Amino acid sequence: MGWEHHHQREVTRHQTNFILDTGKPVFQNINALLSHFNGQLSYENGKYVLTVETQETAPTVSLNSSQENTNPYYINETDIIGNIQLVDNSQSQAKNTIKASLADPQLGYSTRSVTFFNSDFLKADRNVVKTGSFPYTGITNYYSARINTEKELFQTRFSKEVSFTLGPRGILLRPGQVISMNYTPFGWTN
Repeated sequence: MGWEHHHQREVTRHQTNFILDTGKPVFQNINALLSHFNGQLSYENGKYVLTVETQETAPTVSLNSSQENTNPYYINETDIIGNIQLVDNSQSQAKNTIKASLADPQLGYSTRSVTFFNSDFLKADRNVVKTGSFPYTGITNYYSARINTEKELFQTRFSKEVSFTLGPRGILLRPGQVISMNYTPFGWTN
């Protein structure tokens, strides 16, 4: 739908067709649409705010006249109160293969099972297949699914969780916002 030419260069990550189930609540249908393009609804100041995951550069320090950092998305060691915890589940959660079911228009929107894998990840895992599944709620196109699967495979291999407590500036942080963090004990810079 909407392609100028039937060529790989015309493919974008967010080409889709959805089957909206009117028997489900509106909020559930909206969340299904949002999950397709990594969108998120957050509730701020009595309103829902839409954010979409995009490629962003790391936030930089913003200094005021007293040379104090005023950017809440730029966090360094002095902003952290108490302990910091790092959980790296990359090894246990890493996948090199994803099994997917796509709603295929050629099959009357019935499901087609497709398996995607990354040969470099498979070699890194000593040819041990580590399979995961990913729900493609609205993708009806093999090429769009392939692009999204690649993103999912990378996220399983490079995902870490960090937990820490911030002072009052932490209230200014928004869900889904990219932050920059400097923490010397972990060797983190921006």
